[in-house]
Amino acid sequence: ATQAEQALRALLPRARPGVSAQQVLDALGEEAQAHTALTVLAHTEGVAHVLGTHLAGRDTHIDTLQTLHAWGRAVCALGLPAPLRQALLSEQAPEQLACAQRLYDAIDQGCHQAQQVLHSLHTYGRFSWDEWQHSTRAPAGADTPDRPGDLRDRLALALDAADSVLPWSKYLLARQHAEQLGLQDFVEALEQRRLPATELATAF
Repeated sequence: ATQAEQALRALLPRARPGVSAQQVLDALGEEAQAHTALTVLAHTEGVAHVLGTHLAGRDTHIDTLQTLHAWGRAVCALGLPAPLRQALLSEQAPEQLACAQRLYDAIDQGCHQAQQVLHSLHTYGRFSWDEWQHSTRAPAGADTPDRPGDLRDRLALALDAADSVLPWSKYLLARQHAEQLGLQDFVEALEQRRLPATELATAF
């Protein structure tokens, strides 16, 4: 009777009305297992380093850890460059993400304006982006945000050669006239440097 009374006194503070003694004992067993699991987890190499202050024994916020894990998996699955991936996985991720959003919005707006300008160039004649960028483009076809210097260098080259616009336009007019006269072969030979300009009249 004494042992039963002691057991009852130990169980009552942990039990709710309407819960059987067996259910309380089962719950206590699960609690002990949970404490053991938390202790093992806290002493596992690397866990404390990775989770830091998020690992707080029975007060650990599992939902927070699950959210962090889901975010990390989503970022890693994108195959982003290492610096960008590290920024999004750091403690400053919200600030970094907001900054990236502002930068990409500015890039998107700039690209839209560039498209409008390029479209307007078609009103003056044929325009090829590949031909325009060819003289300053590093790898062929690599017009990406991480190589803004290519476009900047090309614009600087055009600005430095602004005086050649009028002679070039006259040449294009003469070229068009020559093609209309059936001299396409001579034009191609000249432009492909198969025929020196000084020999063009003799060849004709």
